Amino acid sequence: MHQANATLAPYRKPLSGWDAASWIRSKPIRSASCEGLAFPPELVPLSRHPRFVDDRASMERLLAYRLLTHLQFTTMLELEHVNAVCSRLARDCYALELSREQKNDALRIYCDEGAHALFVELLSVTIENRHGVERAALPQPRFHAVLERIFERHGGEVAPELLHLFFVSVSETLVSKILREIPRHPAVAPLVREVIGDHAQDEGTHSVYFHWLFPRAWSRLDRPKQELVGRILPRFLDAFLAPDLGCDARVLEALSFDEPTREEMLEETYQPGPVRGAVRSAAQPTLRMFEAAGVFETAAAADAFAEYDLYLENAQ
Repeated sequence: MHQANATLAPYRKPLSGWDAASWIRSKPIRSASCEGLAFPPELVPLSRHPRFVDDRASMERLLAYRLLTHLQFTTMLELEHVNAVCSRLARDCYALELSREQKNDALRIYCDEGAHALFVELLSVTIENRHGVERAALPQPRFHAVLERIFERHGGEVAPELLHLFFVSVSETLVSKILREIPRHPAVAPLVREVIGDHAQDEGTHSVYFHWLFPRAWSRLDRPKQELVGRILPRFLDAFLAPDLGCDARVLEALSFDEPTREEMLEETYQPGPVRGAVRSAAQPTLRMFEAAGVFETAAAADAFAEYDLYLENAQ
């Protein structure tokens, strides 16, 4: 086991106020006005492309598709990944010696994520009807396919269920700009702001739980498994944070752009340097968690993070 095991932080009981604060326990189905933008243009790189700047109708549909993309990403993440891991945590399948309270908090997160899938479904239908967009136009989120490839390749070396735990620890400790900025963006429709705000509040407590959990799971790996998982962690970050160009291409297709134009627009919008910088910036909270747990002490992990240009920015 890793020597950091001796200095693990105590449990902060992040879900102690769950009955009064969580959406599923204390808040209504939102029914505010849907007047306004579906998504902040500032968070959609394609919205700055010249082909959208002077075409408000296409711009609004692009933003609606971007919201639908986020919502479908959320559903896949919560139901297929986070809840699968929370179910195992509640049954202590990872042999982390969780207390009854800690296992029950995993069940509380499980309930939250199911609730999120519900309000995502309700909001998705509203957005489809209002903006004339269809989620059927969107592909499966990129991160899911990346995970399947990783599990298939490394499942013989580390149990896929354990890799799943580390992926979810990554995803739940990344509070995205979407969750931070949409609830207070004045141009976004009130309904969207309220639903995303409900999601953001719940995810804040989940992040605390998984920040506590990650170093415990990491410290229980022997050195060879730390080296293997350490090489995979930057791929998890990239899968979660990097732009989904396949999805953007499908959105542009739904907006009636032909294939050569789609390829040109994507190439002009996503320059490698700025993309890697944005991923690195968004990854900072989780990179700090990795550093505190001792992940970068393994040479294999340090090299893998360098390959993805992921590092703590204040350390440079």
